[in-house]
Amino acid sequence: MKKKLQSIIFPFSLVLFISFSFAQQQDIPPVRLNMISERLYEIQGGRGARGGVYIGETGVLV
Repeated sequence: MKKKLQSIIFPFSLVLFISFSFAQQQDIPPVRLNMISERLYEIQGGRGARGGVYIGETGVLV
């Protein structure tokens, strides 16, 4: 009887825990590009990330 009860409670609690962890996630804010100069851009947004992009003659540097 004890094993049967454990085999029911464990999967139920696992599913309950997983559903609560997915409920805590928030939407990711949109990413924005700010033009600093003709070839230099600032990337803002996401989850607190910032970066830059330089567009050169032969490639792009991120």
